[in-house]
Amino acid sequence: MFRYSESNQEYRRRDAKNVAYSNEQWAECKRKCRLNNEDIALAKRLGLNPRSLIKNIPGKNEPWKAPVKDWLSEIEAKRKK
Repeated sequence: MFRYSESNQEYRRRDAKNVAYSNEQWAECKRKCRLNNEDIALAKRLGLNPRSLIKNIPGKNEPWKAPVKDWLSEIEAKRKK
């Protein structure tokens, strides 16, 4: 059984706020992935979230992984086919 200490209205507000990603998260993603505003807009159009972009940054031990910018363009090209 779940019990919430906060009112139902406050819980809904907080839950709805977590659905969308904040501008701070997108700014962090932009900085870490070295993306520009067009790339961020493309990621949003493709339905990606900032965490997935950050997760796909290639590491030093992953030479086969493309940079996030190239990865985004590959996804867009596949979806346009």
